[in-house]
Amino acid sequence: MKEEYVNMVLPIDSKNEVIVVDVNDQKYKFFYKLDDFYRKIYNYRKNSKTKIIKISFSNFYINEKSKNVIEKFTLKDQDNNTLKNRITIFNVNVDACNECMNSDQFKFYNEVEQKLIRLGRIISSNTVETLKKYLDEEHIDEETKNGLVKAIIEASEEVRKQMEDESDEEIIDIEEDSRIKKIALNMLNGGYSYQEISDLTKLSIEEIEQLEEE
Repeated sequence: MKEEYVNMVLPIDSKNEVIVVDVNDQKYKFFYKLDDFYRKIYNYRKNSKTKIIKISFSNFYINEKSKNVIEKFTLKDQDNNTLKNRITIFNVNVDACNECMNSDQFKFYNEVEQKLIRLGRIISSNTVETLKKYLDEEHIDEETKNGLVKAIIEASEEVRKQMEDESDEEIIDIEEDSRIKKIALNMLNGGYSYQEISDLTKLSIEEIEQLEEE
């Protein structure tokens, strides 16, 4: 089954902003969606003053050394000057949000960043009980809370059903996948171009770039 990468694009006309939100459970998806984001970004810009914000909720750090629960990125030139395209990218590590909220670090984030961390903690819930607990702590009304819990349970059931319905041909052979990636790495070391490796292994350019980074 072909995997779809969908971004939610939410234009806010009154503030002349466009907000793009996505969720990633693997680092290569972050970079894949980032490439897709840059390709599509100008479709949403109304003028040069439009502010564009991309928010990624993930379960990893982009910068493993700093380990900031919210990582903020902007485009800069070789002299570290921010470019005038008004683009900001946030990566929120949801697995770190709960610990951050219970630490002194939380107060150093601004109001918007604190809201992202609070939302990230809700997204990180792995049981219905935990989800309800976090929603209660956010003082969300009972009707909204029950609606969120119901929607998440239904979405989880739908994902489980889709996985059960997948045919054997659609299941990835892990050993074969590992062998192909090993070949791609050898080709990278041998000086082959991304396109040449992609043509021979059928891996995407984004997958090959991720292999090289790892």
